[in-house]
Amino acid sequence: MAIQHPFKSWLAFFPETTQGDPPAGGDWDGEGTLIDHLEADPSSITQSLIEDATLNFRAKTKRAKIKGLRNIEGVKVGLNWHGAEVATPDTQQVAQTPLAQILEHCMGAQQRSYSTTCTGGTAAIPILNATTGVDEGVFLGFEDADDPGRVHIRRIVSWDSGTKAATLDQALPFTPAAADKVHGTIMTYIDEDVLEDSEAGPYTFSWRIEKGEEAVWDIVGSKANFALSFPRNAPPRIDLTIMAANWFHETLVKETWTQTPAGKAPLAIGPETKVFLQTYGTYTDNTYCTSSYAMEPGIAIMPIDTVVTKEGSNMQGRCGYTIGQADTTATVQLVPFDNDWETVLQANGFRVLRYAEVAQAGKAWAIHMSRCEITETPKHGVYSNAQGVNVKFTAHEDLENTNAANAKLWRSTLVLVQA
Repeated sequence: MAIQHPFKSWLAFFPETTQGDPPAGGDWDGEGTLIDHLEADPSSITQSLIEDATLNFRAKTKRAKIKGLRNIEGVKVGLNWHGAEVATPDTQQVAQTPLAQILEHCMGAQQRSYSTTCTGGTAAIPILNATTGVDEGVFLGFEDADDPGRVHIRRIVSWDSGTKAATLDQALPFTPAAADKVHGTIMTYIDEDVLEDSEAGPYTFSWRIEKGEEAVWDIVGSKANFALSFPRNAPPRIDLTIMAANWFHETLVKETWTQTPAGKAPLAIGPETKVFLQTYGTYTDNTYCTSSYAMEPGIAIMPIDTVVTKEGSNMQGRCGYTIGQADTTATVQLVPFDNDWETVLQANGFRVLRYAEVAQAGKAWAIHMSRCEITETPKHGVYSNAQGVNVKFTAHEDLENTNAANAKLWRSTLVLVQA
């Protein structure tokens, strides 16, 4: 076998029809989806090898190890974070991309809206040209024809299907005019009813990692926790930590791929990223000079381990996965220092928090938390040669809204939006 370069890498996923079952006949090129990625590390793929505790006649006598479970707890996969990849034409629904499919796997649910246009209105209440897929809680991306290539993602908080007036959670930086584009979005949100029982769908994935002709692994019966990071002047990324019930390696060989890896290059953090922080229940468009932004999704996927391997599957000693309790949080470093944040803490005030990339359609995105409280004492600090304040928010479910057709989307503590 020839020496192979260490940086070659192929990564594909497959939504399992039955928990633990990879593509039939190992047809990854026909049934799997090959994707762009930043990292796919197989080094944590291990089988437990158990000491045989049987007593021996001599101190140095050793017995062969007992082969144990082939469960995996932490395969690392890194992906790009970006928008919906293409501009969706007027009247069309945004297509689900492979990245969006992975995010739905991690968060539980997804809704995709339709592109339309404006007919007029105000910066806070644009009038839309269509009603398809429009509802309270839905996100749309608004683009000014006089300032093309800048999509402003907003949430509809009130909707009149008769007049087609959409009240936005933040005013736009322009007054909508006839024919201004309104881009549909991919909205991924938390659905704990899906996440609490991976077998019900099923909602598990198989993964294929390839590093060369024989450096090939199939990971089956898996779920993933994820994290998002936003380093200054660098592309944002998604990091998956994959748990799995089983894996295969010794009989596998590299797939002959005919697919082109799916995905798009992201934009750098900084040039057109904005943090919006406003008082809950108001629609004032507030932006802040922000030194850094960090978030935790608040989704803790946990394995359900058993002493029984389910018959007819590869779920070795693992019944499936459920969800634990965790907080959805965001920590922002704001400049300049402002003691008003201590006032907000003491008053038990709530905020709307959105971090967004204002960019062309296909590249724009937003991280949205609808109702957040400050959960740590705001801390003074020095950020980028200026005094600032470090504020940590914990997201709550939004208040009930009987007008919203999708109650789970409306309530979700976190919504990832791609436009």
